[in-house]
Amino acid sequence: MTLVPSDPGLSTSTRRVDAVSGPFDFPNIFPGIYTLVARSNELVGITQVNMRDDDLDRIVVGLSSYVSVPTRVSFENRTPGENDPDLEFVNMQLLASPPFPGGPADVYEPFPNGFLAFQVLMRENYRITNLRIEEEAPEKYRNAYFKSIRMGDRDVLNEGFRVEDAEKIGSIEIVLGTHPGILSGTVVNEKQKPGANVNVLLVPDAGRRRWADTYRSVTTDLGGRYTIDRIAPGDYIVFSWEEVEEGAWMDPEFMKKYENRGKRIHINEGGQTTPLLNLANNVGGEAGLTGRFRSINFDDTASWITADPNSSAPSRTPRRVQRRGGAGKTTRGVLPVR
Repeated sequence: MTLVPSDPGLSTSTRRVDAVSGPFDFPNIFPGIYTLVARSNELVGITQVNMRDDDLDRIVVGLSSYVSVPTRVSFENRTPGENDPDLEFVNMQLLASPPFPGGPADVYEPFPNGFLAFQVLMRENYRITNLRIEEEAPEKYRNAYFKSIRMGDRDVLNEGFRVEDAEKIGSIEIVLGTHPGILSGTVVNEKQKPGANVNVLLVPDAGRRRWADTYRSVTTDLGGRYTIDRIAPGDYIVFSWEEVEEGAWMDPEFMKKYENRGKRIHINEGGQTTPLLNLANNVGGEAGLTGRFRSINFDDTASWITADPNSSAPSRTPRRVQRRGGAGKTTRGVLPVR
């Protein structure tokens, strides 16, 4: 038995005990949320427990074996199921969602015909992620991305999947795209000077924000330049700011405040992007949301942001923005682009 705190900051560290005879006991546990993992040979059980001020008694963890989910992988414009020597350079990861402590970091490689079998636990949520293409692969495949992952009518790429009935396991179809998009540009300040060391964030549309790795973040160089490559085609919102708490954008309440300050763009296949001009358009003033704004210039056309729609001068007044979820934690000078 393994007991792992969900919050790494908890005083209680990971604990392990034997439960050969059945009963088990974890003494002196601080309040908090924990994941309890049971393993017995090939059987695994997982449950979440919420420790408060009182003891928790008679917790039962059910054990189950892994089941196989048939899966077929293919590159776009290739016939699925046929031998494809380029698939030997492909591997991907299967993750429980949310990840459970003690779970294997399973990496899967398809056979030349594209087939593989994911091993999953019943009634647990999973997602397929972390596509890797080996350096030895032909150059045109090195920037491959997940174009689609489906299990019947289910969009596994954005929703994940789970198996409810071992007798009714659907097959998964994975298509790898080979023409991702590229977004590049320059960040400038209100004086049209390059914005060095500014954070540029690419946020997927609302339907794809469930996973942290669908967000892309880079920092500009001394010339204010940045590049984000290997982008799956689709709709995004781009922001920039000088200072923000890492991962703050994963908080829906945080994004709700700033989403309208971002610039909506569409990434096309093969690096075809929509040029963004005059990014100062339609930026409205809102109390508590102004800061050291910077703008993004995609094609050397000067542009900047003003916090007051009725003013021709950019705001230079730094303000502090309270972020939900942490007493005293603030983000200063959040600079979304519009």
